[in-house]
Amino acid sequence: MDAAEVSWRRPPLVTSAWELRCFGRAWIVVAVLVVAVDVALGGASDLLPVEIWACALLFFLTVAGALARAFLGLRTQPDMEYARVFDRSPAPPAGLRVEGRRSTANRAAWAATGIAVLLTVGAAAGLVVMFTLLGRPREHILDHLAGAAGLLAAGWTLVCALASFRIAVWFRHWEEWRGGRTVLSRPLTSGRLDYVYYVRDASPEG
Repeated sequence: MDAAEVSWRRPPLVTSAWELRCFGRAWIVVAVLVVAVDVALGGASDLLPVEIWACALLFFLTVAGALARAFLGLRTQPDMEYARVFDRSPAPPAGLRVEGRRSTANRAAWAATGIAVLLTVGAAAGLVVMFTLLGRPREHILDHLAGAAGLLAAGWTLVCALASFRIAVWFRHWEEWRGGRTVLSRPLTSGRLDYVYYVRDASPEG
């Protein structure tokens, strides 16, 4: 097996900012579809006040916890942390191609949909606990669980979309500040605050 064949079988690199934007767009579409289906089927209108409070409380606790974990543990702002990582990132390995935008968008759409499904399952499990803690009779916990889980998962998905768009903006700002360099990464690793990136210098082609 020659070196060219080995290089071809290695995963391509993706433009990180573009992949993040693709994730954000896919999550917005999924969230809107989930809410539309939930409303059309009557799941949202059937919710009781205690169930609405459970959704709101669980949404607030999880989002606030995620924000606290993301920001309070850092000595500097996240955009500066990303800039520090990018400044130390190497050039991409020779022989690795950069994937086309359409392929990246398709993969991100499937991955975002899968994550949304997992969020829905997590929302259902969390709401069962919240309904129980808030005194909902056990025999009625499942009555409106599907509608409530759909709304909660849609809210989480929108938060993921906003976070993805925000991180993509940080990436683009850094690329502009560094004279048109491009941040690359392996597929589905964009957004990680870790040394998983490569930086390609500006070129007439890019």
